[in-house]
Amino acid sequence: MDAVELLPASWRSELANASLEPVRSGLSGASVFRVHKAMSPDRFLKVATGTDAEQLRHEIVRTSWLGLHGVHVPPVVRTLLQPDVVAILMGALPGEPVGRSTLPPDQVVTALARELSELHSLGIESCPFDESIAVRLARAQSAISRQSRCGRVR
Repeated sequence: MDAVELLPASWRSELANASLEPVRSGLSGASVFRVHKAMSPDRFLKVATGTDAEQLRHEIVRTSWLGLHGVHVPPVVRTLLQPDVVAILMGALPGEPVGRSTLPPDQVVTALARELSELHSLGIESCPFDESIAVRLARAQSAISRQSRCGRVR
């Protein structure tokens, strides 16, 4: 089933005049689309079901928290948090993906260092998330296993 068909009518109506370009990169398990709409800035749509829905639910919470604390994350436009389907529509940040950057490597490293410094300047005591090494490694192993079953890891 098409991921967009899982969305409520109000979402589908808003997306009706838009071009949805599938985004194939990433390991989240969600269906991800770049949303092009005339006279509007691009946005990104993520839709997930099953165990992927729970992961997207956590991503929404983390992204919202980071945005409230001044970290440059995509602005959340709209969310759908249902037991069987989770979705987020968010704005696109300016720039280009690091892996496809046309900037000289020293400028890429400088930009990454600046953003990571900002992220790491947040006080750990105020962070409500467990991002310990053990938790992150378990999450990575789950993503790798999921992608291996789908034939996307080489």
